[in-house]
Amino acid sequence: MTMPSQSVDSSATQVKPGWYEDPEGTGQDRWWVGSLWTDQFHKAPRKSMYGPGYARSMRPGLHRPARIALVASTIGVVLFLAFFLVVAVFGNQLNHTARVGMLGFLVLSFGLGCIAVIYGSIGAARSAQLGGLVASIRAICGGGVTLLVSGFLVASALVTLMHA
Repeated sequence: MTMPSQSVDSSATQVKPGWYEDPEGTGQDRWWVGSLWTDQFHKAPRKSMYGPGYARSMRPGLHRPARIALVASTIGVVLFLAFFLVVAVFGNQLNHTARVGMLGFLVLSFGLGCIAVIYGSIGAARSAQLGGLVASIRAICGGGVTLLVSGFLVASALVTLMHA
C-alpha cells in the first residue's frame, strides 16, 4: 500500500484519502484526507488471508451511515414492539382515535425501517474503506423485517379503517 508522506509535494501524484499506518509509528491507522493527516486514529486491522480490505470491512467500527441505520432500526423495532404491547394489553378497549394513533406508531416504524435499509446499504457499500460491515448488515436486517411487517400491518389497518 502506498504510504502518504508527512509533507506534500505539489508535483507528486496525490494519494487517495483513507486509513493508512500512522507515520509516527503508533501502531494504529490514521486518516489521510488527501493532503494532510487528521487526528483520527483507530486500531490497525489484523492481517487477514483474504486481504486488507476484507479485514478492514469486518471491523465493528461505526461510521455515520452505519450509526444512522442502527439507530433507525432500533427505534423502529422498539416502536413496533410498543404497538404490539399496547394492542395485546388493551386490544378491544381501544377507541377509534386510539387506533388511529396506533397506526401512527406503525407508519413511523415503517419510515424508520426504510431509513435503516437505505443507510445500512450505504454503510455496507462504504465498509471497505470505513469498516462497520457487520453493523450495516444488522441494520439492514432489522430495518427490513420492520419495514415488511409494519408495511403489511399499515396496509391492513388502512383497509380496516376504510371499511369501518
